[in-house]
Amino acid sequence: MGEKFDFIVIGGGHNGLTAAAYLCKGGHKTIVLERREVVGGGVISEEVTLPGFKHNLHSVMHSWIHTGPVYRHLELEKYGSKYIFPDHGVLCNVFRDGSSIVWYKEKEKFIKEIAKFSPRDARTYERLYEHWLTVGALISGMLFNPAPKLSELIAPMEGTYEGREILWMMHTSTHEYIDSIFESPQLKAILAIMITQSGTDYDAMGTGFLVPSMMVETHGTGISVGGSGELSKAMIRVIEANGGIVKNKSEVKEILIKNGIAHGVRLSDGREITANKAVISNLGPSITFGDGKLVAEEYLDENFMFQIRRWRPGLVALLTPHFALNEPIHFKAAERNPEVDKCWITCNCENLSVMVKKQADIRKGIPSPEFGNMVVQPTKEDPTQAPSGKHTAFIYEYAPNCRVMEGGSEQWDKVKEEYADGIVNFTNDLYAPNLKKSILKRYVYAPSDIERNNPSMIGGDFNGGSMDQDQMFIFRPFHSYPPYHTPIENLYMCGPNCHPGGGCSGAPGYNAVNVIFDDFKLKKWWKPFV
Repeated sequence: MGEKFDFIVIGGGHNGLTAAAYLCKGGHKTIVLERREVVGGGVISEEVTLPGFKHNLHSVMHSWIHTGPVYRHLELEKYGSKYIFPDHGVLCNVFRDGSSIVWYKEKEKFIKEIAKFSPRDARTYERLYEHWLTVGALISGMLFNPAPKLSELIAPMEGTYEGREILWMMHTSTHEYIDSIFESPQLKAILAIMITQSGTDYDAMGTGFLVPSMMVETHGTGISVGGSGELSKAMIRVIEANGGIVKNKSEVKEILIKNGIAHGVRLSDGREITANKAVISNLGPSITFGDGKLVAEEYLDENFMFQIRRWRPGLVALLTPHFALNEPIHFKAAERNPEVDKCWITCNCENLSVMVKKQADIRKGIPSPEFGNMVVQPTKEDPTQAPSGKHTAFIYEYAPNCRVMEGGSEQWDKVKEEYADGIVNFTNDLYAPNLKKSILKRYVYAPSDIERNNPSMIGGDFNGGSMDQDQMFIFRPFHSYPPYHTPIENLYMCGPNCHPGGGCSGAPGYNAVNVIFDDFKLKKWWKPFV
């Protein structure tokens, strides 16, 4: 057999890197195998327009990685990861009439912004703020621990008002929750587009619990200095500094199984690598299991395969034009409120009906003519992501996943440039009149491109699978086995298809490695998050 390691991690996304870093810091010989040349999965930066312009093709708004324990435990700042947390308004929503609402992380300043449109909503926000802080802390605890059994989750909550409110949030949609407590169309609009940027269907039942996390900004949204990929690079340095190996251009074709136990992998070039303890897959369930996949169906029972086959990606994907810019984008609304041009995230969502119509079109598989997007300019805060005096930006436009898109991936390839033209014209003509003239070069990244680069992002889904009620908690990604376990002994999963889901948090990787240390009775070098 070839090389031997204690643990093999398949897939170099940030959750796989997280798991490997914890293992290596514990003294366990670990290798990460990544198919692509660039390592980091959805947490990468690439020069796709012009030299020196760093573009964050997937993750860019980093909040959860700082809420949980991963960044601190792995001492990622020591290994080269730096973050900027803007002191002023992080994001805003601008409107065609020149008005705007700026989302400040400072409670009192944001209350004043809300009051411009609705004194009642300002009072509601102030009244619920402490409650949302408490709920947010409870949600964080659930994110950075294996999914609780539903009976253990529900029973204690039923006895208190606060607990029953959380249960209600877990059964309603973000749409219904926001609509039930606020009256201002402007506040509802910014909430709607912010919820959807997480990859969640705004109307999906069971997503209401996301609202408190969005409503309370305790530390702001971080920008990774030098681009999102610097976070992944810091994780790689942790692994290598502790004796581990990260190998790019190393595609795993098969997980080697004997007597129902995983004991290694075979690469596409025929090489075999042995795992003395376990194999950990950072890939999705439909990539890992099934005939022609890493684990053949002969090792799997029909009940399990039934759960694998019904696993589905999220409906929401992204069509993102990325720009190398000669100057920062200026918004008309800044003429009335200069704070707008200080924000590095600017939403162009006129009202709630924009997102409702867009979601309806996405379900039909239609690239919606109802534009409503988010313009992200990291170089407003971090000039290192572009040559001196220049800027980068991209526009998040929510779009149908290739699996629901009429014509699928091939159709997206045909229409992506034309659709991007519509996005640019919409943004330039109604909100940002200098956008078109400042573009040096454009790169359009469609759902079909996302899937080609990251097959686990099925159809362009960037959350590791739909985050509807039936694919959350113990159902993520299947319920036949305890969290992060699989039907194969010593084969684990650690990707965003596992609890708690997508986003840059490291939570699935962290939770999986906690389970692995417990199973193998390994000494934990960290204090578990509670």
